[in-house]
Amino acid sequence: MKKTILIFLISLIPFANLFSQSTSQAVYQKALEYYFASNFNDAIKYFTDYINTNTQSFDAINYRGLSYLGLKNYPKAKEDFTTAININKSFSQGYVNRANVYALEGNYTAAERDYNDAIRYDRNNYEIYYGLSLLYINNREYNKSLAQLNTLTSLDPKNPRAFMNKAIVYMLLNDTSKIFENVSESLYWDSSYLYKNLNKSLVFTIADRFKYALQVLNGSVSENPKSYLAYFNRGVIYYMMANYKNAIDDFKKSGKLYKGSDEKVTDLINKLIRISKFNSL
Repeated sequence: MKKTILIFLISLIPFANLFSQSTSQAVYQKALEYYFASNFNDAIKYFTDYINTNTQSFDAINYRGLSYLGLKNYPKAKEDFTTAININKSFSQGYVNRANVYALEGNYTAAERDYNDAIRYDRNNYEIYYGLSLLYINNREYNKSLAQLNTLTSLDPKNPRAFMNKAIVYMLLNDTSKIFENVSESLYWDSSYLYKNLNKSLVFTIADRFKYALQVLNGSVSENPKSYLAYFNRGVIYYMMANYKNAIDDFKKSGKLYKGSDEKVTDLINKLIRISKFNSL
């Protein structure tokens, strides 16, 4: 009788393992659901449960880091990105994510080092070039920023975010003609979904990293309250920060102040208003 029970229990082991794997995967899926719904606190709980039984899952650890990033808990986020990199040395996005945290903390040297390490493992990871371009903008190195965006458009000549970021660099360089040229190019390739492939916490990170450019353009509006271009430029910054309400207000103000006869300018302003309204829904 004891032998029969023992054989029965042994026969259940594969089913127990299968149940355990199934439960673990369900926890991971739940964590992802919370993450993509921007419910970062619950996402962290579920990712932690999953990581406790899957200690080498650099992907889950990276997502938990992104959840901490969404909560602006930079030390915890950086800790998780470092752990993910230690598990998988060639994990390019881990370096990018940690670089983003360093940049937000103002440690530009460490951020630049991580972005360059990311390039070694995957030069086609476009977030590297966005990150470096913003890093150089915040460090007032505009030509270096432009060089990164030129590299990006050589890799992906239809990239809307790259052209919109170029427009912002040209704003800071006071090159008016290139501003409209690059905004038009961006909208030509993709007029609605600048951030469609981005994790939610990365969108929040991008908004934070545009604060310096916004500060510069706030100053421009204060100094030139009758300038349609000052409002147009600031509207583009708000648009890139996904702050569509303020973007719409600035584009409308820009349209009212514009006294020229170039229909391309008015058409572009009206198009940006329509797109911002669409994105705000």
